[in-house]
Amino acid sequence: MTGNHARGSVIQVGEGGRGFFVEAGGDPYVITAAHCVEQPPKPHACNGTIDLVYPNFLGFIGGPRNVWAECLFIDPVADVAVFGAPDCQALPEHAEVYQEFAEQAAIFGLGRLRLRREQFRLSDGSKHIGDLKFSGKGEMFSIDGQWFSCHVESYGWRFLHIPKATQPIAGGMSGSPVVLPSGLAIGVISCGQGNISLIEAGDIGGVGAYLYSALPAWLTRAVTWST
Repeated sequence: MTGNHARGSVIQVGEGGRGFFVEAGGDPYVITAAHCVEQPPKPHACNGTIDLVYPNFLGFIGGPRNVWAECLFIDPVADVAVFGAPDCQALPEHAEVYQEFAEQAAIFGLGRLRLRREQFRLSDGSKHIGDLKFSGKGEMFSIDGQWFSCHVESYGWRFLHIPKATQPIAGGMSGSPVVLPSGLAIGVISCGQGNISLIEAGDIGGVGAYLYSALPAWLTRAVTWST
């Protein structure tokens, strides 16, 4: 993969999670897995944006975690969360630190998959058209900070399935991006080989949310999607 090998292509989020930056409407946002947010905000419990701010939440991997960020969206079902800069009027110093941090990190473009219907032939010779599916190459960021190749499949519009990878999808990778060989981010890692259902099925790959369908509408409308 080209363009995102620099320091900060994948960042630290919370105590043990990861995340990455994307741009929408000229502003930098962090995408991560919802379960990386140890204490998610409670519905209707916030009196203002400052209640949604997480102190010392972001940092470069292997460095201090000293950047504050505001939770803008969280979906525990899809396992996706979005963070942005703290309010520049309520917390101007922390908003500035967030912007400076984003400028030092890599910004990922976002990709939309080209789903195709498979055609197959039954034993009686009749032709049938299957479900929409994507099957292709991808890349992920390992625990030791290296990009490695994987195979990515999607049978709909919600999740990505990663049945094969050249390295284990280990704990601590949650929140990392799933990218195409071009460097476009298409998903966010939710879980890996520690997932019991995957092990029982004989599959030690991983799963993740498909960003095009999992991100909130206000963000997807402001993003330029590439294929």
